[in-house]
Order: sequence, then C-alpha cells, then structure tokens
Amino acid sequence: MDMEEKKLTVDAAEQALPVQELPADIPAEVRQKLAEDLNDEATEDLKQDMREAEKEEANDEEVKANPEMLTKSRLLKLLIKKQYVKLREVTEEEQVTQGKLSLGFRTGGASLTGGEPAAYWMFQTIYGGSTSAKLFLNVREKKSLCYYASAQFVASKGLMIVNSGIENRNFEVARDEILHQLDLCRKGEITDAELESARKTLVNGWRTMLDDPLTLERYWMGQAAAGTLVSPEERIEQVTDITREQVIAAAQSTALDTVFFMKGAAK
Repeated sequence: MDMEEKKLTVDAAEQALPVQELPADIPAEVRQKLAEDLNDEATEDLKQDMREAEKEEANDEEVKANPEMLTKSRLLKLLIKKQYVKLREVTEEEQVTQGKLSLGFRTGGASLTGGEPAAYWMFQTIYGGSTSAKLFLNVREKKSLCYYASAQFVASKGLMIVNSGIENRNFEVARDEILHQLDLCRKGEITDAELESARKTLVNGWRTMLDDPLTLERYWMGQAAAGTLVSPEERIEQVTDITREQVIAAAQSTALDTVFFMKGAAK
C-alpha cells in the first residue's frame, strides 16, 4: 500500500470515529494512530482495553443513572488516556540540597463520588499511608533510598500522589522501587497483618476526627464541595467490610500518570 492509499484509509477510519467529540488537545498523530488501530483488524490487546474501558465506565455513577451515556466516544476518551497519552516526566532544578520525587497516579475511577473509595483508602494506607506501609518499611527503612516516602489518596480528584525526599543520585532506583512496591500490591502480596493494620489506621483516624471540631468541619466542607455527604461513621463501616480482593483490585486499577523530580542544585 503506497502513502496515498494509506492516507485515504486513515482518513476513512477517522471519519467513522466521533473525532469531533474527542478532546481538542489530542495530538494529530494520536488521532491517526487511534484511527488505524480501531478497525476490524484491531489487536487482541486493544480489544481487551476496550472491554476493560467499557466495564469501568459501566460502573460510573453518571452512566448508571443514564446508560445512554456509555457511548463509543466516551470509551475512546478513556482508551486514549490509558494507551495513547504518554507518561509525563518533569525535572526541575532548585537551589536546595535535597531532591523531591513525586509520582502522580490515576485511581481508575475511585473518588469521593465514584468507584470504591473505601477499598482505595485501604490500598493507599497499605502502600504508603502509615509507618507500617510498604513505602516506609521498604523504600525508606530497608533500602535507605529516601528520607521519607508516603502516599496520599486525593479522593476529591480521583488521584494518588506519592511524595519522597531523595538524594539526586537515587532518583532512578528510588522511582523504580516505589513502583515495585505498587507491583507487589497488584500481585496480591499483602499480608493479613498489613490488611488489618491499614484498617485500624483508617478507623482510628475517622474516630479521632469525631473529637476534633476543626478537623470535622474541614471534613464536611470537603464532602459538601464534592457533592456527597458520607459521615465518618459511614466510612468506618465501609472499610470494616473491605476484602483483600477489593484492595488488590484497587491497586490494579492504579495507573502512573506523571513523574516530577525537583533536583537539588545547591552545593
């Protein structure tokens, strides 16, 4: 097939897609790749991605309320985010002695208003939410790759952020070990002790909140801003019933989006 025939084929494929409904900032080469891939000869991997996207979107609260929202365009947008948008890596230099490494993850839909936030809180706590978490015990304590390492579930935005302080020379090995600990969670390498420790940490946190008016006020302001009103008592009930399988599923739904490294330039 010569270049002109290939262009005609791609143009025809693009016309069959709801391209005008796709995000305006999607690069032309991504649109072309998408048009080439989403045809009758699509690979099995791509077909599986589409099936997973459809399953994930079917659990979205908006879609549940209005099934007609589950359109091809909506699935394509999700697919683009998963398969076609390149990982963002940003490095900046500052006049500080210690470097800062931050990794931003998409939660796969878990947030205050969607998915299974209770399961995601459990996963995040096991991964990096306490001094008994995998990041603290392995990346910091056992391997001494960072001064601190923790994970925060930003439930209002459906994100998880891992922050760590490192020596510049440890950038790659620290990043890789942080991701390795995530892979262990995905594979189900979570002990009963880790599971129960995370549950206890979360329950104690919400119970303590009930005795702190200022913290409780901030909690309810966050709930109101997100358009949901789930009490701390309800959150406690939710995490009490979370299973190991749900925690593993939460880990598996997590996708790395951005790596930010603030490189210390001071001597």
